[in-house]
Amino acid sequence: MYLLSICIPTFNRKNELENILDSIKSNNDIEVVICDDGSNDNTDKLVKNYYSKLNIKYIFQENLGVSAAMLTAYKNSSGKYV
Repeated sequence: MYLLSICIPTFNRKNELENILDSIKSNNDIEVVICDDGSNDNTDKLVKNYYSKLNIKYIFQENLGVSAAMLTAYKNSSGKYV
Protein backbone atom coordinates (compact mmCIF):
# COMPACT_ATOMS: atom_id res chain seq x y z
CA MET A 1 0.00 0.00 0.00
CA TYR A 2 1.24 3.45 -0.92
CA LEU A 3 0.87 6.59 1.16
CA LEU A 4 -0.29 8.67 -1.83
CA SER A 5 -1.94 7.83 -5.14
CA ILE A 6 -1.89 10.43 -7.91
CA CYS A 7 -4.73 9.73 -10.35
CA ILE A 8 -4.40 11.09 -13.87
CA PRO A 9 -7.11 10.71 -16.53
CA THR A 10 -5.81 11.34 -20.04
CA PHE A 11 -6.96 11.36 -23.64
CA ASN A 12 -4.60 12.35 -26.47
CA ARG A 13 -2.59 14.64 -24.18
CA LYS A 14 0.82 13.01 -24.48
CA ASN A 15 2.80 16.25 -24.21
CA GLU A 16 0.87 17.47 -21.17
CA LEU A 17 1.17 14.03 -19.55
CA GLU A 18 4.92 14.09 -20.07
CA ASN A 19 5.13 17.45 -18.28
CA ILE A 20 3.08 16.10 -15.38
CA LEU A 21 5.18 12.95 -15.04
CA ASP A 22 8.38 14.99 -15.17
CA SER A 23 7.10 17.11 -12.28
CA ILE A 24 6.52 14.13 -9.96
CA LYS A 25 9.44 13.35 -7.69
CA SER A 26 10.30 9.66 -7.50
CA ASN A 27 9.28 8.27 -4.12
CA ASN A 28 8.50 4.72 -2.98
CA ASP A 29 5.45 6.00 -1.07
CA ILE A 30 3.79 7.42 -4.19
CA GLU A 31 1.99 5.62 -6.98
CA VAL A 32 0.81 7.23 -10.20
CA VAL A 33 -2.40 5.77 -11.63
CA ILE A 34 -2.96 6.76 -15.25
CA CYS A 35 -6.25 5.96 -16.96
CA ASP A 36 -5.89 6.37 -20.70
CA ASP A 37 -9.37 7.01 -22.07
CA GLY A 38 -8.79 5.64 -25.56
CA SER A 39 -5.83 7.75 -26.74
CA ASN A 40 -4.37 7.13 -30.18
CA ASP A 41 -1.27 9.35 -29.83
CA ASN A 42 1.13 6.69 -28.45
CA THR A 43 0.50 7.66 -24.84
CA ASP A 44 1.23 4.06 -23.85
CA LYS A 45 4.76 4.28 -25.26
CA LEU A 46 5.41 7.49 -23.36
CA VAL A 47 4.23 5.94 -20.10
CA LYS A 48 6.52 2.93 -20.59
CA ASN A 49 9.50 5.32 -20.46
CA TYR A 50 8.55 6.22 -16.88
CA TYR A 51 8.12 2.70 -15.46
CA SER A 52 11.70 2.68 -14.19
CA LYS A 53 11.38 6.16 -12.63
CA LEU A 54 7.93 6.09 -11.00
CA ASN A 55 5.52 3.55 -9.52
CA ILE A 56 3.02 3.61 -12.37
CA LYS A 57 -0.20 1.72 -12.86
CA TYR A 58 -1.41 2.23 -16.45
CA ILE A 59 -4.97 1.39 -17.47
CA PHE A 60 -6.28 1.69 -21.01
CA GLN A 61 -10.03 1.85 -21.60
CA GLU A 62 -12.41 2.62 -24.42
CA ASN A 63 -13.23 6.33 -24.61
CA LEU A 64 -15.88 6.91 -21.94
CA GLY A 65 -15.10 10.50 -20.93
CA VAL A 66 -13.01 12.21 -18.31
CA SER A 67 -15.30 11.39 -15.38
CA ALA A 68 -15.24 7.68 -16.16
CA ALA A 69 -11.46 7.77 -16.60
CA MET A 70 -10.97 9.49 -13.24
CA LEU A 71 -13.28 7.00 -11.55
CA THR A 72 -11.37 4.09 -13.10
CA ALA A 73 -8.07 5.55 -11.89
CA TYR A 74 -9.51 6.09 -8.41
CA LYS A 75 -10.87 2.53 -8.20
CA ASN A 76 -7.45 1.19 -9.18
CA SER A 77 -5.51 3.27 -6.66
CA SER A 78 -4.16 1.77 -3.46
CA GLY A 79 -2.82 4.79 -1.59
CA LYS A 80 -3.93 5.89 1.84
CA TYR A 81 -4.51 9.33 0.31
CA VAL A 82 -5.71 9.92 -3.25
